Amino acid sequence: MDYLKIIHYIEDESIKLDSDFYYHAFEYNQDEFISMITEGIKAPILLGKPGDGNNGKFYVSLARNVNCSNSIYNKLRSKPMFMINNKILTVKARNSKIYGMYPMFLMQSPLPFRDCEYDDEYQKFLKVSAKDILAIQYNIFSNFQKHNDKNYDYIKYQLLTLKQMIEDLESQKVYLPIIDASTSTKINTGKVLSLKL
Repeated sequence: MDYLKIIHYIEDESIKLDSDFYYHAFEYNQDEFISMITEGIKAPILLGKPGDGNNGKFYVSLARNVNCSNSIYNKLRSKPMFMINNKILTVKARNSKIYGMYPMFLMQSPLPFRDCEYDDEYQKFLKVSAKDILAIQYNIFSNFQKHNDKNYDYIKYQLLTLKQMIEDLESQKVYLPIIDASTSTKINTGKVLSLKL
């Protein structure tokens, strides 16, 4: 199966990605995905989980697509990412030269002192509302470098995951445009659902 032809088939119109968006990367898991698109992206304390990294218990980690040397956005861009309204109130995480020596009680507290190793990381207190999730950025070509069977299997996996996410969105009656980050093109969700993979 020629997956490159399939990708050209499912892509619709070129779209300009706004660098002012916030982005939140995620690994696809159906239950967690449905929870995020319907209830919002929650901090660990609202999920009954221990705090993780710079977010601690009380914050959701966000990135911006800006040109900088220490970029969390660039590190995570191969993953699916929610594109989030830039009008939400966030705390800019401070890129500190003493990162890792910051007092851990501050990282686990609700106080708005956030330390990180990146220049483009922001954090949202407690939750990003579902209404502030504006689109999904999905990089179909992530890790696709050579035309070999292993990479075609990876693209098939990416397309199957994309199809499942679209089915989840439709089942919850949530409309979010999906943008292929590698080509800055809007994906035609109807065409994806019609694919026989």
